[in-house]
Amino acid sequence: MSVRIEPRSVPIATYSVSRSSRPRTMALSDVKERRFLARVWLGFSFLAAAVGVFNVVVRLRVADLGYRIEATHRAIERLELERRELQVRAARAEDARRLEQLAKSRLGLGPASASQRMVVP
Repeated sequence: MSVRIEPRSVPIATYSVSRSSRPRTMALSDVKERRFLARVWLGFSFLAAAVGVFNVVVRLRVADLGYRIEATHRAIERLELERRELQVRAARAEDARRLEQLAKSRLGLGPASASQRMVVP
């Protein structure tokens, strides 16, 4: 009678040739981890690009609004000057002595005589 010995299957850890120091049995999860990290990196890259574009858009909008505010201030100053000039012209036009001089020189008018006066009840 002969005894037959069957070899047991013992898992032997083999190492991959890649840079990873993990055993070859971990290679599948290593690929998944790399894909995950690549997706995370891509997500952060996209987020950084979006933040950069948003920053540029906001800065351009701020500059545009600054120009508009400056133009509005110039228009306000111009209109204030025009208002002051018009007030001076209106005050000058309503001056009683000036109106009397204009009536005498241009229209030939003078003070009313007693016969030209009328009392209104």
